[in-house]
Amino acid sequence: MSSDANTNRPFLSLVLLGIVDFCCILIGLEHLSGGKIKTGAMWIVFGLGSGSIGYYWPQIKSKVGRKPLPQSELELGSPVVVDTTTNIVGLNRRFIQIPASTRTRRECRGQLLSVWKWVNEDWQPTQVDEPLDLNWSIIDAPITFLEPNVNRRLNVFFLQSDGRNINFASDRVPYRMALSSAPSDVFKLHVRIADGEGCSKEVSFKATFGQNWNDIAVEEV
Repeated sequence: MSSDANTNRPFLSLVLLGIVDFCCILIGLEHLSGGKIKTGAMWIVFGLGSGSIGYYWPQIKSKVGRKPLPQSELELGSPVVVDTTTNIVGLNRRFIQIPASTRTRRECRGQLLSVWKWVNEDWQPTQVDEPLDLNWSIIDAPITFLEPNVNRRLNVFFLQSDGRNINFASDRVPYRMALSSAPSDVFKLHVRIADGEGCSKEVSFKATFGQNWNDIAVEEV
């Protein structure tokens, strides 16, 4: 037996456990001496089994009563580029989105965790240093229910034809987090989507900008 199996067990409980198990074994031996082999063996096995289970009960209880860790049912796809028009003549947008789906109905939230820029052959942090709650496509809300096996896309940021700003798809973006692009700029964005059950998945992708406002290539990293 393990010497530390019952370090925290009260001494009295161990004594009582031993007495009960010892009595069961004595009864079994008595039956064996009287020729009742089957009955005697059952008492002895019961005594030994009860002693083992009782002695290691704290460990058994902790394993049996332990709740399984929640398993994530989220599935995230690679980032996609989606063009859209606006109600302003001549103003167009290009969205970068993350597809997401789940096997059961889950309430989900998406966040932009960080943005890095490729400078001098290394990734350098930008002023985007706090999580931003991102809006889901079409509904423009940070939290929504994902229905079973139905893809929905999370907006990460969008570009507009009137400039080179990187517009994060969030209702609240501090001015200090404003970013813009120049030709050949490369950014890395880290996004997390979490459900209401405590499960989450993350995806990082690289965005490479070209000469025109809508020249952008995205690649999961």
